[in-house]
Amino acid sequence: MTTLDQPLATLAAPAARSKPARKRWPLSLTVGVAILIAWVLFTILVPPLIGRSATDVVYGSKLLPPSPLSWFGTDALGRDLLVRTAVAFRYDILVAMTSVLAAAAMGLVLGAIAGTAPEWIDNLLMGITDVISAFPNFVLALAMAAAFSPSPTTLVLSIAIVFMPYYARTTRAAILTEKNKPYADAARAMGLHPIRIVFLHLLPNSVPYTMTLIATDVSGAIMVTAGLSFLGFGVQPPDAEWGLMISEGNSFIISGEWWVSFFPGVAVMSLISAFLLIDLGIRKIQQKF
Repeated sequence: MTTLDQPLATLAAPAARSKPARKRWPLSLTVGVAILIAWVLFTILVPPLIGRSATDVVYGSKLLPPSPLSWFGTDALGRDLLVRTAVAFRYDILVAMTSVLAAAAMGLVLGAIAGTAPEWIDNLLMGITDVISAFPNFVLALAMAAAFSPSPTTLVLSIAIVFMPYYARTTRAAILTEKNKPYADAARAMGLHPIRIVFLHLLPNSVPYTMTLIATDVSGAIMVTAGLSFLGFGVQPPDAEWGLMISEGNSFIISGEWWVSFFPGVAVMSLISAFLLIDLGIRKIQQKF
């Protein structure tokens, strides 16, 4: 190596060492997303591979235990529990996601109004959210679902109203912070209408504050959905839903047919765990920034 080459090599070495390490997702986020993807593939592939629907009855096959021919066994009517568990995912995830997104939409609007409206309107809206929050989530959702005829629509509205206060309070706090920033002052100085300022400037900048709640609330909504269906106020027979399936197999646990309730229960736990892991991973990413 020549004398001229030596300084160049010396400079190149620190540059190579300072190469930024490849960023990786947190393990919790990876595991949570993997579980969710596995469930999506499971619910898409299982029914056509088995060749039965969730309501098909195989006569003479009541309460068969798990076996190579029926991996999850059958229920009291002879329906394949593997297919029913796969199809039930669609109901639970659809109800949970729809109700949480509806709660977020209602909370964003109410929080934006409360954060910019006169004080008496702010106090009125926050008082309503305080009343809703005073009741346990499941008890209030149960009371509203019982007051109307059981249906998926009733289930979604009940859960959405229960989870709405969290988004309303978070959005209101974010709006109160955002409206005092320079860009908001500039918008007011330009003579923009207050409604335009709120919904085109303040609210979009407040959304990230509420997005961290969604993964946690979806897991909670899944529990409420399964619980209401277990008590008979959610999805109705003969449709497949995990809480309903646990209820249908509840009376067979003592007599030894454990599989009727076991597999739907494991399904509920796995999906809730997936969203909790996703939430944990998102929080870890946010802490890095």
